[in-house]
Amino acid sequence: MDDKEKKGIRNSDFFVLGVVALFILFMCYIAFSPKGGTSTPTPNLYELTRQTAANTSHIFWLLVFGIAAWGIRSYKTGS
Repeated sequence: MDDKEKKGIRNSDFFVLGVVALFILFMCYIAFSPKGGTSTPTPNLYELTRQTAANTSHIFWLLVFGIAAWGIRSYKTGS
């Protein structure tokens, strides 16, 4: 019985899930960390727009790398 016939979770799956979880935590840390003391209790509209654009760009790249990693893994495993 070869690897393609085996069903279930392998150690490599746990490794991939661990790497993805660490990447998500890192992106959350970047998105929610204060930016050099510029945060104020009531930010103005410009500041809110800038922060939203930065967070959106992080989410976009997270999705791009996640879909690329999933595609590469699917191609290599044939599933």
